[in-house]
Amino acid sequence: MRTAQLSSHRRPDWCLPLDHASPVPLWAQIESRLAGAIREHRLTAGERLPAEPDLARALGISRNTLRQGLRRLSTCGVLVRAPGFGTRVCAQPTEVLQGLPIPDLTPTANW
Repeated sequence: MRTAQLSSHRRPDWCLPLDHASPVPLWAQIESRLAGAIREHRLTAGERLPAEPDLARALGISRNTLRQGLRRLSTCGVLVRAPGFGTRVCAQPTEVLQGLPIPDLTPTANW
């Protein structure tokens, strides 16, 4: 099982820089970036995301903001979160994402 790599305070390759000045909330940008990375197979089924404190630090956001961004994807079944085991991409992520109205908020898409 693969784990998304995150070296000391480095932003993951699949997570484009967040725009702190944007009217789009940071949690929505995180949700969009993760959904896009899964759709484009940069994050694959079963892959584990970096630990929340490490990922939040690398993105320059609070853990609460990160958790808010992960919550909807988890609730819809795209991500599986378990204390002590971390956050992983579900077994059939692209099928689950097809039914979700998550806009593409990458800078090249709408900004």
